[in-house]
Amino acid sequence: MSGGLKNRIANYLLGQKVKRLKRNLKCGNMNSAKSIAIVWIDDKAETTTVARQMMKKLQQQGKKVQEVFFSMDETNEEALNIKDFSWLGAAKSEQAKALEQADFDLLICLSTDLPLPMKQMVALSKAHFKIGWNSELFDMQIATDEVPSPRYLAEQITIYLEMINK
Repeated sequence: MSGGLKNRIANYLLGQKVKRLKRNLKCGNMNSAKSIAIVWIDDKAETTTVARQMMKKLQQQGKKVQEVFFSMDETNEEALNIKDFSWLGAAKSEQAKALEQADFDLLICLSTDLPLPMKQMVALSKAHFKIGWNSELFDMQIATDEVPSPRYLAEQITIYLEMINK
């Protein structure tokens, strides 16, 4: 099946699932969030470094932080990979399903280009508030003229989340 047709089918099915999704949307900020998911694609060393730095900083503030990252390397035991999802991008493994169903206060996405499986996971996440770069998947979008570096995106996300409900 061609990639274009597969994506159209997957996006249609995803849209149907999102319509049925029951989520408790709350405008979140860094101070009120107790559980946070940091999502990224393991495609650049900088993204992983920035995500782990952010995770460490949040943990030092007493937050419960879960990393959710996707790797094309199927031997990476820490990461989700293509084997964890169906050919249409739906969560297949227990780990992927559990992360999709987890009830995070905040979901932070540090990647600018999500492959279909991660797009589905973010869209179907029950997180109370989702923030990321320039996509309808998020409750708050960080829009820039150019694709931001992971470090810049993390800085902007932090700035805006600290400004909310001050």
